[in-house]
Amino acid sequence: MRRNVALPGPALLVLCLLASTCVDPHQAETQGGPPAPGTLRFAVYGDTRDGHDIHQDVVDKVMTFSPALVLQTGDLVHHGDSLEEWQTFDRITAARKA
Repeated sequence: MRRNVALPGPALLVLCLLASTCVDPHQAETQGGPPAPGTLRFAVYGDTRDGHDIHQDVVDKVMTFSPALVLQTGDLVHHGDSLEEWQTFDRITAARKA
C-alpha cells in the first residue's frame, strides 16, 4: 500500500510502512516510536533545490517516525559547485544524519 502526500511547493513526500500500513505525515506524531517487528519505515522525497522552508518541514515530519532509510531522489541544489547551497542542504538534512 502506498500513500503520496503532496506538500505545498516543489516537494513530494512518500511515506510507507512495509507491513501493509501507511502513515499520513500529519499523523506521524501519534504513530512515532519504534516500528513493529518486521516493519521497515522509510521515506523517499526529492526536488529540494528550491523552497528551503518546505524542505525543512519535510525533513522534520519524516524524522518524527524514525525511518530506517531516507532516500533523496535528486535535484538537491541548483548549482553543484555552490558551497552556500550545499551548506544550506547540509543544515536542513542534519537530522537525517544523526
